[in-house]
Amino acid sequence: MLQGRARELGSIKSFKVVLREIPEDQVPQGTVVIPMRFLYKLKPNGLVKARLVVQQVKHFASGISWTQTFAATPTSVAHRVLLWYAMRNHWPINDGDVSTAFLHADLPPEMKVIVRPPSCIYRVMVWLLRKALYGLKVAPQCFQRWFVQQMESLAFRRLTADGQMFHRAKDGALDLTHADDCRLTSAEEFLKPIKKQIGQKMSIKWEELPLNENWKDFLGLQWRRLTSTKIQVRPDPKHLTRLVQMQNLDGAKSVTTPKWSTQLEREVSETLPPAESKEYRSGVGLVQWIMLSRMDLQFSGKELARALSQPTRRDKARLRRLTRYMMGTAKLVQVLELDEKADLVIVVFVDANFAGDETRKSTTGFVVLLQGVVIAFGSHTQATIALSTAEAELMALNTGVREALFVQSVLTEVIQQTIPIIAYTDSTACLGIVHKVGAGRLRHIETKQLWLQQVVAERKVEIRKIGTEQNLADILTKQLEARKLPAVRQALQMEEVE
Repeated sequence: MLQGRARELGSIKSFKVVLREIPEDQVPQGTVVIPMRFLYKLKPNGLVKARLVVQQVKHFASGISWTQTFAATPTSVAHRVLLWYAMRNHWPINDGDVSTAFLHADLPPEMKVIVRPPSCIYRVMVWLLRKALYGLKVAPQCFQRWFVQQMESLAFRRLTADGQMFHRAKDGALDLTHADDCRLTSAEEFLKPIKKQIGQKMSIKWEELPLNENWKDFLGLQWRRLTSTKIQVRPDPKHLTRLVQMQNLDGAKSVTTPKWSTQLEREVSETLPPAESKEYRSGVGLVQWIMLSRMDLQFSGKELARALSQPTRRDKARLRRLTRYMMGTAKLVQVLELDEKADLVIVVFVDANFAGDETRKSTTGFVVLLQGVVIAFGSHTQATIALSTAEAELMALNTGVREALFVQSVLTEVIQQTIPIIAYTDSTACLGIVHKVGAGRLRHIETKQLWLQQVVAERKVEIRKIGTEQNLADILTKQLEARKLPAVRQALQMEEVE
């Protein structure tokens, strides 16, 4: 720990004008002095990492609004667009980690923040901060504003559709940044000079996503690039391990489908006590991480999340069932493989499960692909109760097309080309509605759901019919039987690996 502290303090001193020491008895009366502490983390190499953080919890953060603390994060769509872009151009991908990121950014001049160092280094002197130290509520926004300025000084343009993606027109380089983690792609001959230019602006460590069998962590998931046009992504195995241990399922028999049993669904279950409710919420939180790269878990995970406010015994049994399914499919990964022969078209599959639960609300499912690469997917409970299958399918189609239009917006800024959109639905009635004008006989439908009619009439989106068996979004609207799952997972480019 002592070595970790020394490294952290040395890092702070390496930045100029981070703080100014003043005697505590000279602090103006009424000024809030915020405490600090060291946080420790044991790294895989055995070293202890120490981080000095400001303890600006709510008690010490009065008067700070969300407008001062908000910092944007990139969308998963933008991240997948970057991967598609790299595969399309056969470009390398490099991940960067900005060291002691927040210390690069100045605090606003009008903000006077005084902190008390932890007792292990306190010497009657308090610190007047000049830089955005970790733990300050405004630090993420300050760093983000500073980072954008540095990228713009290097001729990178911040995208309008996703403010955490940066594109440079002169060499086509594309960067995506989440807090202090970056993912960069460009042509091989430009990559080294670009990294050097960025390195002159900030302290950053780079590591390539190489063409090999090794998994690499990035933004909570694990990635590996097998070829220039094939990338695999999976959840961090530690999440499932923790989920299994939390529910005492070590050695339990796995199941071949997450589908709830009929008997379980008929039970009227009692509410869980506080301790078990807390454990349930933690378990569902782990499921949310795992399902980021597992489309076959989307519907089940969504249903479990709906019970977070007041979970019951039935919900706990559902979670155990889903965990046992994940135990049997732990080797499944999502494949992102570019089909270079495919047309440059955004393809979206949409589906709906009409009145699928006890609340009579329907579920929307959608999958967006670009040249065979899965760009976006989701399973959502519809906000309003649909009065017919056609209405439920229309609301699902609206959601799917909106996602496709966002993908189109991001791509237009990156490649300066508007890519056409084709949406597939298995509902003939829905197809008829979007090719008409007005509500017709559907007098009960909300007019906001009819915006798609104008989009289709203006030929911005093409809507096509597809059979239910070929609809990739079907698995996102319901739980499938075990016999159907292998074929569906294969169609969604999910495969088992060692």
